[in-house]
Amino acid sequence: MAGYFSYMKAIRYTFKEDGSEVQQVKNIFSRSKLLSSIMDNINSYYDYAVQDLDTPEVVAHKFYGDSNKNWLVMFSNFIVDPYFDWPLDEASFQKYIKRKYGSIQEAQTTIHHSEIGNLFTNTILGKRQTRFLTTQASQYYYDYADDQVKERTLPAINSDYELSSEELTAPDGTELKITQQIYSISNYDYENYLNEGRRNIKLVDAAYSGQIETELQKLMAQ
Repeated sequence: MAGYFSYMKAIRYTFKEDGSEVQQVKNIFSRSKLLSSIMDNINSYYDYAVQDLDTPEVVAHKFYGDSNKNWLVMFSNFIVDPYFDWPLDEASFQKYIKRKYGSIQEAQTTIHHSEIGNLFTNTILGKRQTRFLTTQASQYYYDYADDQVKERTLPAINSDYELSSEELTAPDGTELKITQQIYSISNYDYENYLNEGRRNIKLVDAAYSGQIETELQKLMAQ
C-alpha cells in the first residue's frame, strides 16, 4: 500500500482542539474523488475468489505480475481496512472467533439470529424446479387470522421446525409447494458467512493498470 499513499498530497492537520501539534498527513479523503473519476470508467473487471493464503500482495503478483500493485487490488474493491475488509485465513479466523466470543464452542452454541426459509418447489411438465429464499425472523410476528401480534418460540442451534406447508395446483397442471421453516444461525456460522463473502472480489483488467496509475498520480497532485 506504500505506493498508493505515496501519491496522495500531504495536508496540515491536528488532533488537538487548541490547534497545536500540527502534523503533515496524507489526504486520504481524495480517495472518493478517485473512485468516481477512474473506476466508473473502467469497463473490464474479472471476478476472483481469494484463496486461504492470498494477501493483496499475492493477488497483485498473480494478476499484475507486481506485488507492489497491491494498492490496485484494495482500491478496486473499496477496501480500507486490510485486516477486517480482507478475508481472514483459517488460522486467523479461529483466533478472531476466540478473541471475540471467548471460545469456538461458545460461538458455535450461541444464537446470532433466526431465519425463516421459504422453499418453493414447482413441477412444470414433469420437471421439478426449486428455489430457496430467507428472511430474518423476529421473536414476534403478526397473525393475520387473529389480527394480533404474537410471540413465537425461536429454535435452538442445530434444530428447526416447520411453520407451514401448502400445495397448489394450477388449471394447466403446474404444481407449486411452499414449505416454510424457521431455524437459528450461530455466531460462528454468521461470522464465517461474512468472512467467506469477502472472498469474492473484482480485479481491474491488467491492461488498465498503467492508465489507472497515471491518472492516480495526476488526481492526487491536484
